[in-house]
Amino acid sequence: MRLNNLRTFDSLKIPALRIYFLGMAGQWAASSMQSVVQYLLLFRLTGSTAILGIMALASAIPQVLLVLFAGVLIDRFPKKTLLQIGQAASALTSITIAIFLIAGYLSSAHTGSWWILIVTSAVQGMANALLGPLRQAIIPELVDKDNVGNATALNVIGMNIFQLVSPAFGGFLVDKVNFEAVFFTISGLYLLAIFLTNFIPVREVSFSGRRRVIAEMVEGFRYIRKNLMILWILIFTLLCVMVVLPFNSMISVFSDRILKVGATGLGLLQGFSAGGSFIVALCIASLAIKKRSTIMLSAGILIGLAQAAFAFSTSFPLSLLLMVLIGMGTIGQAIMATILLQTITDTAYLGRVLSIITLSTGIGGLVAFGSGFIAEAIGIQWTIGGVSLLLAVASILILFIVPKLRRID
Repeated sequence: MRLNNLRTFDSLKIPALRIYFLGMAGQWAASSMQSVVQYLLLFRLTGSTAILGIMALASAIPQVLLVLFAGVLIDRFPKKTLLQIGQAASALTSITIAIFLIAGYLSSAHTGSWWILIVTSAVQGMANALLGPLRQAIIPELVDKDNVGNATALNVIGMNIFQLVSPAFGGFLVDKVNFEAVFFTISGLYLLAIFLTNFIPVREVSFSGRRRVIAEMVEGFRYIRKNLMILWILIFTLLCVMVVLPFNSMISVFSDRILKVGATGLGLLQGFSAGGSFIVALCIASLAIKKRSTIMLSAGILIGLAQAAFAFSTSFPLSLLLMVLIGMGTIGQAIMATILLQTITDTAYLGRVLSIITLSTGIGGLVAFGSGFIAEAIGIQWTIGGVSLLLAVASILILFIVPKLRRID
């Protein structure tokens, strides 16, 4: 294929999408940094994988409880306004942590002060319940149908560029300065995101005469139940999230206890994962990818096998390589599932359908909570390795027993 035939940046010719990417830059940088250092801070304060699980639970419960309601809001109200509300809630969490750190209360000298991280994680869970489906649902409003796949892939590329750089930078700040510097940096980035997002064009949405929220939730579930391929994509996404999230919540344990590489090493692990994600997202954006459902299922196999190998690795270079594969599988599955849903879902139901993916994230957080306690009993390596192998087996089974899913393009 000639380089001039590549369609990598086609959707960026659309001004509205360019403004969206500028507005999301601060959000991506802040959230990717916070997702790493907040778990590391909690582990440094407590040394407990079980408490890491509690923080995952605190984030998961609001997502499970609120995400379906958020899906209805996304289908009802201007998405730009909702995006800024979610960004403001995220900023509140990082500013709160920064203040308690600088005041000296959030420290190992104050036993039990880690409750602050649990509460802010719950608030972030509320924000994620809205931001998760919103980031994907807004794209079809900004671009034409032919550019939805390209824009979705570029959205992931933008996110992963910051996931490639921000965790490593956050880890560096922790090692060279302190946690306070990191969380004040995160707060500034969230505020920048709110300001830049203000320039996204607003598309007004009228919801007069619509039914009550509960009725619209029920209608959304009925729509999904009648469309079996949408249902299968959501089920498979749930399986992947239930394996990936426990791994993500426990990776600071691997960096500190098993690989012994500290916060900087943790940032590098996350950065290599983001690098793998970037490679896959770039390929999807540049090429007219076919067999999307088959790629989605194959990505589940890759995630399972790579995470299982990582769980038992004691070599840092090998672990970095495996993180590349994990990033490739994770983002390949996520992008393909999202593009398929954006393509085959009626516009009127898109917010509610995509909210199920965020609901899956909440359920994955519940699994991460349980995994923390299981890891205390049987060890983190067997816990993560075991569930990862189960995902690989499940992906292979679905690949062969649901032929209609394989044929979706």
